[in-house]
Amino acid sequence: MRNQEKLEQVIENNKGQIVGSGYIDIIIKREFVENFVNEIISNDFKITHITWWDYCEDVNSKKIYWNGRTNK
Repeated sequence: MRNQEKLEQVIENNKGQIVGSGYIDIIIKREFVENFVNEIISNDFKITHITWWDYCEDVNSKKIYWNGRTNK
């Protein structure tokens, strides 16, 4: 399997969403993050940056930041 096909399979397995063109930004729900990272690494891909985002219903919503274990 070619690298691009492998990467697309990992993204699909983890219900990822590619942002824009290319594979620079991929959105993964937090419940799939650990598995996604493990699959990326085990398939010899490199992660260079991680950005955490928080979903808000609207601009007045209280922000909830996730620390990997509990919501704060």
